[in-house]
Amino acid sequence: MDYILSPSILSADFANLGADVKEAVKAGAKWVHIDVMDGHFVPAISFGSEILKQISNFTDLFLDVHIMATNPEHCAKLLIDAGANNITFHYEATGDVIETINKLREMSADIMIGMSIKPLTPVDEILEYLPYLDMILVMS
Repeated sequence: MDYILSPSILSADFANLGADVKEAVKAGAKWVHIDVMDGHFVPAISFGSEILKQISNFTDLFLDVHIMATNPEHCAKLLIDAGANNITFHYEATGDVIETINKLREMSADIMIGMSIKPLTPVDEILEYLPYLDMILVMS
């Protein structure tokens, strides 16, 4: 069975981010998971496109970007331009899932698109969107 190890760098030592990413590669990571938080959808603020650009400069790993932000399509283009290979947005952060997916696809034909749900969101609510997505992330 194949697996994809995608460690989050949210808890990395920001002063040694490059070294921490290289350590993840040595441990078998194929992807790097980057949590982008806006301080609105979730209370914390984290990485943005400039940090992502720096990460993409020192690794060829697949960059798995998880946007925890209201109106995720507003920051997605900057993240795609900075090197994101996958954009995962939250079901709860958008009023129109199909419109958000379409906007993301218009930004890049090569981008993978994922959708995340919070732990209390019933999985049944998102089943209709599965054909339009490349992955689902269930928060825990």
